Amino acid sequence: MKEGGSRPVLNIQRTWDYLAIDIISLVLCLLGLGLVAMYWSQMPEKVAAHFDAAGRPNCYQPRAVLWYLSGGASLIWVLFTLMSCFPHKFNYPGVITEANAARQYVLAMRLLGWLKLEYAALLFFCVGSCIDVTLHPDRALNSPVLVAFLISILGTVGFYLSRLLRGSRI
Repeated sequence: MKEGGSRPVLNIQRTWDYLAIDIISLVLCLLGLGLVAMYWSQMPEKVAAHFDAAGRPNCYQPRAVLWYLSGGASLIWVLFTLMSCFPHKFNYPGVITEANAARQYVLAMRLLGWLKLEYAALLFFCVGSCIDVTLHPDRALNSPVLVAFLISILGTVGFYLSRLLRGSRI
């Protein structure tokens, strides 16, 4: 261990569950890109890109928006993966000491891993929904699923934030 600024720099080993979450989120990103590629030739110039509360499209955008959504998921995956290599640089809700650094870093890295998975799944759902509703105008976005994704993301942040706060008191 060596000092990085005022925080210890530790080599945190990634566990099998962390790696599994990472692989699943990467697969979802790649599936999103594959979905766009597979349906690209069938897409009209404008695709459903925004939905009302009932899940009906109320705004159409150029079909390139599908690449932005699926590419955005891939970009988030890459950025969060790079960020997780430097947990000693994160902002934490408490003081990081020699005694609590390893636990705090692991929690922060797990938070990033779960958020990668949730964002990848959310954006895959959004891409699939935009394609589905565009190709089948009689269908609607499954709004409860979208709400469930948002609750899941907020719940994950809340869960890990509470654990990080508890861990900073060591």
